[in-house]
Amino acid sequence: VVSTQSTGKIKMQDSSQVTATATQTAETETGTETQTQTVSTSIFSNRRRPFEEFITNGKILILFQATGAAPILKQSKFKVQASSNFSAIIIFLRNQLNTRIAPNDPLYLYLNYTFQPSPEAILLDLFKCFHVNGKLVVNYCTTAAWG
Repeated sequence: VVSTQSTGKIKMQDSSQVTATATQTAETETGTETQTQTVSTSIFSNRRRPFEEFITNGKILILFQATGAAPILKQSKFKVQASSNFSAIIIFLRNQLNTRIAPNDPLYLYLNYTFQPSPEAILLDLFKCFHVNGKLVVNYCTTAAWG
Protein backbone atom coordinates (compact mmCIF):
# COMPACT_ATOMS: atom_id res chain seq x y z
CA VAL A 1 0.00 0.00 0.00
CA VAL A 2 1.42 3.31 -1.09
CA SER A 3 -1.24 5.60 0.44
CA THR A 4 -4.77 5.46 1.87
CA GLN A 5 -7.54 8.01 2.18
CA SER A 6 -10.78 7.71 4.16
CA THR A 7 -13.88 9.87 3.94
CA GLY A 8 -17.19 9.76 5.73
CA LYS A 9 -20.61 11.32 5.29
CA ILE A 10 -23.76 11.34 7.43
CA LYS A 11 -27.09 12.18 5.82
CA MET A 12 -30.54 12.63 7.38
CA GLN A 13 -33.03 11.03 4.94
CA ASP A 14 -36.20 12.05 6.76
CA SER A 15 -37.18 12.86 10.34
CA SER A 16 -36.36 9.35 11.57
CA GLN A 17 -33.76 7.79 9.22
CA VAL A 18 -30.01 8.46 9.27
CA THR A 19 -27.54 7.09 6.71
CA ALA A 20 -23.79 6.99 7.28
CA THR A 21 -21.40 6.26 4.42
CA ALA A 22 -17.69 5.54 4.80
CA THR A 23 -15.35 5.32 1.81
CA GLN A 24 -11.75 4.18 1.91
CA THR A 25 -9.46 4.48 -1.09
CA ALA A 26 -6.07 2.74 -1.16
CA GLU A 27 -3.42 3.25 -3.79
CA THR A 28 -1.21 0.24 -4.29
CA GLU A 29 1.55 -0.55 -6.72
CA THR A 30 -0.92 -2.50 -8.86
CA GLY A 31 -3.70 0.15 -8.92
CA THR A 32 -6.37 1.85 -6.85
CA GLU A 33 -8.86 -0.02 -4.65
CA THR A 34 -11.99 1.60 -3.21
CA GLN A 35 -14.23 0.19 -0.47
CA THR A 36 -17.53 1.78 0.49
CA GLN A 37 -19.74 0.86 3.42
CA THR A 38 -23.21 2.31 4.03
CA VAL A 39 -25.24 1.94 7.22
CA SER A 40 -28.81 3.15 7.54
CA THR A 41 -30.63 3.23 10.87
CA SER A 42 -33.65 4.74 12.55
CA ILE A 43 -32.92 7.27 15.26
CA PHE A 44 -35.95 5.89 17.13
CA SER A 45 -34.79 2.26 17.13
CA ASN A 46 -34.24 2.27 20.91
CA ARG A 47 -37.62 3.81 21.62
CA ARG A 48 -39.45 2.48 24.66
CA ARG A 49 -42.04 -0.20 23.94
CA PRO A 50 -45.67 0.62 24.85
CA PHE A 51 -46.67 -0.48 28.34
CA GLU A 52 -49.66 -2.45 26.99
CA GLU A 53 -47.26 -5.08 25.60
CA PHE A 54 -46.23 -6.02 29.15
CA ILE A 55 -49.70 -6.43 30.69
CA THR A 56 -51.06 -9.98 30.59
CA ASN A 57 -54.49 -10.91 31.93
CA GLY A 58 -54.72 -7.58 33.73
CA LYS A 59 -51.52 -8.26 35.66
CA ILE A 60 -48.16 -6.50 35.78
CA LEU A 61 -44.76 -7.74 36.88
CA ILE A 62 -43.32 -6.31 40.11
CA LEU A 63 -39.61 -6.69 40.86
CA PHE A 64 -38.67 -6.29 44.54
CA GLN A 65 -35.09 -5.26 45.28
CA ALA A 66 -33.73 -5.17 48.83
CA THR A 67 -31.72 -2.11 49.80
CA GLY A 68 -29.35 -1.67 52.73
CA ALA A 69 -29.86 -4.17 55.54
CA ALA A 70 -33.33 -5.26 54.41
CA PRO A 71 -33.83 -9.03 54.17
CA ILE A 72 -33.69 -10.45 50.65
CA LEU A 73 -36.69 -12.32 49.26
CA LYS A 74 -36.19 -15.83 47.86
CA GLN A 75 -38.43 -14.89 44.94
CA SER A 76 -38.17 -11.29 43.78
CA LYS A 77 -40.62 -11.17 40.83
CA PHE A 78 -44.38 -11.32 41.30
CA LYS A 79 -47.40 -10.73 39.05
CA VAL A 80 -50.10 -8.57 40.62
CA GLN A 81 -53.39 -7.07 39.48
CA ALA A 82 -52.79 -3.79 37.68
CA SER A 83 -55.96 -2.31 39.16
CA SER A 84 -54.68 -2.68 42.76
CA ASN A 85 -53.52 0.19 44.93
CA PHE A 86 -49.89 0.54 46.00
CA SER A 87 -51.05 -0.26 49.55
CA ALA A 88 -51.65 -3.84 48.35
CA ILE A 89 -47.93 -4.03 47.49
CA ILE A 90 -47.01 -2.78 50.97
CA ILE A 91 -49.23 -5.42 52.62
CA PHE A 92 -48.00 -8.15 50.25
CA LEU A 93 -44.34 -7.37 50.92
CA ARG A 94 -44.90 -7.29 54.69
CA ASN A 95 -46.52 -10.74 54.45
CA GLN A 96 -43.55 -12.05 52.44
CA LEU A 97 -41.11 -10.70 55.04
CA ASN A 98 -43.22 -11.65 58.09
CA THR A 99 -40.64 -13.97 59.66
CA ARG A 100 -37.67 -11.65 59.05
CA ILE A 101 -39.01 -8.28 60.24
CA ALA A 102 -41.27 -7.51 63.16
CA PRO A 103 -44.80 -6.22 62.41
CA ASN A 104 -44.01 -2.85 63.99
CA ASP A 105 -40.63 -2.39 62.25
CA PRO A 106 -40.58 0.33 59.59
CA LEU A 107 -40.59 -0.70 55.94
CA TYR A 108 -39.91 1.90 53.25
CA LEU A 109 -40.84 1.25 49.62
CA TYR A 110 -39.51 3.29 46.69
CA LEU A 111 -39.99 3.17 42.94
CA ASN A 112 -36.81 3.09 40.85
CA TYR A 113 -34.60 4.24 43.75
CA THR A 114 -36.28 7.64 43.84
CA PHE A 115 -39.63 8.24 45.53
CA GLN A 116 -42.29 6.73 47.75
CA PRO A 117 -45.64 6.52 45.95
CA SER A 118 -48.83 7.26 47.78
CA PRO A 119 -50.55 4.13 49.13
CA GLU A 120 -53.67 5.16 47.15
CA ALA A 121 -51.78 5.25 43.82
CA ILE A 122 -53.07 2.76 41.24
CA LEU A 123 -50.39 0.29 40.12
CA LEU A 124 -51.34 0.60 36.44
CA ASP A 125 -50.75 4.36 36.55
CA LEU A 126 -47.38 3.85 38.22
CA PHE A 127 -46.51 1.13 35.71
CA LYS A 128 -47.36 3.38 32.74
CA CYS A 129 -44.97 6.06 33.93
CA PHE A 130 -42.17 4.18 35.67
CA HIS A 131 -41.81 0.64 34.32
CA VAL A 132 -38.35 -0.51 33.29
CA ASN A 133 -38.35 -3.19 30.57
CA GLY A 134 -41.82 -4.33 31.56
CA LYS A 135 -41.17 -4.47 35.32
CA LEU A 136 -42.20 -2.07 38.04
CA VAL A 137 -39.07 -1.94 40.23
CA VAL A 138 -39.90 -1.57 43.92
CA ASN A 139 -36.93 -1.03 46.23
CA TYR A 140 -37.52 -1.73 49.91
CA CYS A 141 -35.51 -1.07 53.03
CA THR A 142 -35.90 -0.88 56.81
CA THR A 143 -34.39 2.61 57.11
CA ALA A 144 -35.19 5.70 55.05
CA ALA A 145 -32.93 5.76 52.01
CA TRP A 146 -34.12 8.18 49.30
CA GLY A 147 -36.54 11.06 49.06
